[in-house]
Parts: sequence; C-alpha cells; structure tokens
Amino acid sequence: MQDYTKLNLQENPFKDITPLLDQDESHRLIWAGMPSLRQNLEEIHRQALITNSRQIILNWGTFGVGKTYAAFYFSDQVRLKELAEDYEGNIFHVYIRTPKEGRNAPKQIFRDIMDSFSLSSLNSRIQFVINERGEENLLKFLSRRIKSEAFAKAVLLLGDENPEMTEMMSRYLYSNATKTELKKMGLARSLDLSSDFAKMLTGILLCFLEQKGRVFLWIDEMEDLLFFSAKEYRMISQFLRDAFDQMNEGLTVFMNFTLTEPEQDTVRLLLGDALWSRITENVRFNELSASDGLLYCKELLRQSQIQTDSGEYSPFSEVSLRYLFERIPQSYMTPREINKNCNGILNLALESGESFVSERIISEWFSKREGFD
Repeated sequence: MQDYTKLNLQENPFKDITPLLDQDESHRLIWAGMPSLRQNLEEIHRQALITNSRQIILNWGTFGVGKTYAAFYFSDQVRLKELAEDYEGNIFHVYIRTPKEGRNAPKQIFRDIMDSFSLSSLNSRIQFVINERGEENLLKFLSRRIKSEAFAKAVLLLGDENPEMTEMMSRYLYSNATKTELKKMGLARSLDLSSDFAKMLTGILLCFLEQKGRVFLWIDEMEDLLFFSAKEYRMISQFLRDAFDQMNEGLTVFMNFTLTEPEQDTVRLLLGDALWSRITENVRFNELSASDGLLYCKELLRQSQIQTDSGEYSPFSEVSLRYLFERIPQSYMTPREINKNCNGILNLALESGESFVSERIISEWFSKREGFD
C-alpha cells in the first residue's frame, strides 16, 4: 500500500472514487467542485421534499462527468433532510441500471427495483401500511389507483405475516410461482405482460408514500436503449410511462443518459413523445474548464492534506495543475479524467522520490501514457 505522507497527503484523494452500491457509506462521499451543478440537484431534491409533486429529471453529459456519482451522493438521508429541515417523512432511494437486453427489459427493471428494496423490507413496509389504513381500505385505494383489484390484492399479500405466503409471493414477483401456488394465494394469474409489471410496481411504490414518504428512483446508463430494437425501446418507454402516470405525487425519477447535446433528438425518439413530455427538468453535467478543474482538485485535496499551510493545491501547485489541464483535450475534461491522471501522477511522484508535483513529473507521466489511450 502506497504511503502518501511524503506528498503531504494522508491518502490519495484521486484514487478510483466510483461509489459502491452501499448506501451505508454514502455519507462519506465528498462533493468536490461543480457548485452550480450541486446547487441545481440540491434544489430538485428540496422541491421534492417540500412540494410532494412528481418529478422526472433527464440528466445528461459525456462519460465521467459524475452522473453515477451524483446518484450515490444524494442517496444519504441525512444529507437530503438537511435540505428541507421541516420534512418529517421517510426517504427511499433506489438505484438501478438499464438492462442490457431489451426483450425482457420491463420485467428486469421491475426485478431490479424489487432487489433494491429487498423482500424483507417490502414485507415490513406493506404490513405497516395495512395496519395504518386497514386491509379493506388499502385494497380499495390501490385498486382505484392501479386500475386492477387482482394486482392490488397481490400487493397486500406481500405484507402477509405467514412465512409460507411470503415465500410464495417472492416466487410470484419473479414469475416463478406454480399454478398450484397461484390458486392457494387466490391470484388469478402470474405477472406476465409489461403492463402487469407496471401496475404491480406502482402498487408497491404507493405503499412507500404512506405518511408523506418520498421515493427517489435513479435509472442509470439509459443510453443503452440505443442498442435495442425499435419495438424493445418503445416497450420500455410505455412501461415507464404506465408506471409513472399512476404516481402523480411522492416520486422523483432521474434518468441518466451519457450523450452530447446534438443527441437530444435521439433521446426523445428513444423515450417517445409521451414520456419526453413528462420530463420536468433537464440537468446538463458539463465538462470542466481549467478554473472548474482547479476548484475540483482544491476541494478534493483539502480532505487529505496533512499540512494545510503548504498551499491549497499541495502537493500540486496552481501552475502544475494548469499545465496538466493543458494536456487534456477539452472534450475529456471530466472528474474521471482528472482523477485518472492525478492518481497516476501522484504514484509516479512517489516512485521518483519527489515531495511535490512539478511540470517535469507531469510531462513524464504523459510520455508514459502515450500509446495506451
């Protein structure tokens, strides 16, 4: 393990900082630089918590600008509740990636969301709502909202306290229940069509809105729809529209697309006019300017510096960082690219016995990179 103390650092702040799928660690994530983007996303979350209206947000930008990182940074409940101190409801954060195969994509999206919640939390949450509303009232409410008494009944069964019923319902959710089990549960049929999954998903999510609850759903890597056939991406668009239209409150959806500005027409085609028209805000994750890059590095370095009086960019200097940024094409000036270069440069400085990063070290680093990019 590298010892970065010679470079005035407790650790390397530029190491691979792609967050893990672990909400318990989300409070440790650092937001560096990009203040306008952070404020924009904070305001979206604040409005969600104080107005309860439905939001559908299109996040877009090139690779490495921080879309996935933002999803995990804003998964921390304490951080979100600081944005709206009077908010007293529960916050539920769900992160999924777009399926890689289009044929069964609606089913896979449904399953991934179920996995994100976990069957045990679904069971306890629906039990809670049944106790709050009463079984008959909840059945009527869900039947009216999703326009299906059969699937409303299935949602209630997810909250059954009988372990055998819980086991059968877990198989039902994943389309593995037998005809005998369906009959025993009193359900007419299994989940099959994409519209079935949309109704079941909506019914479940509605149970998480009890007592002013809020659901934040992030769907990442939606540019993968480009690899689907027209029939497949239209099916996904219809599935999402069906699910979102039944929830006009308590839901915020972030759709992450990796694309450049001229490709917005392509996204509109993939989503369809109906879903596109429901987007409430576009958030552009921009490439960084040199000034943006300096702020990003300064705020990231600050978290690891041992001596804070050695310069705000230590072990770099403003001059050496600007020299670094001049070597990065503007279209690649992203947090990911800066991390990749600074990580390698710091390690090279250690190998060379240096205590600060000079332009010479940066030149040597780029000469080593030639032919590998």
